Amino acid sequence: VPEVDFHCKTYFYWDHETAQISYISLMNKKMISRGKAIFENGKLILNGKTFFENGAQENRKTFEINKDGKLEDHFYRRSKGKWIEGHFILYTAE
Repeated sequence: VPEVDFHCKTYFYWDHETAQISYISLMNKKMISRGKAIFENGKLILNGKTFFENGAQENRKTFEINKDGKLEDHFYRRSKGKWIEGHFILYTAE
């Protein structure tokens, strides 16, 4: 998201230890996320933790192509036992 100087690269891989598809996200703000990736009910779901200088936080991202053919990107973080929406991005073809 260049508008807020946030850049992230996510890599998916087969984790032999857990026998599942996992991911690692590398970000420019001294943060890294890792967790598992699943495809469920038409959504790609990433469940994991983001690690930063002062600790870590549980998070969830969902990606879904909606009925209009646009990609919906939802980000949630866990705070005090509740899921809080962090962002929603709607990607469209230009």
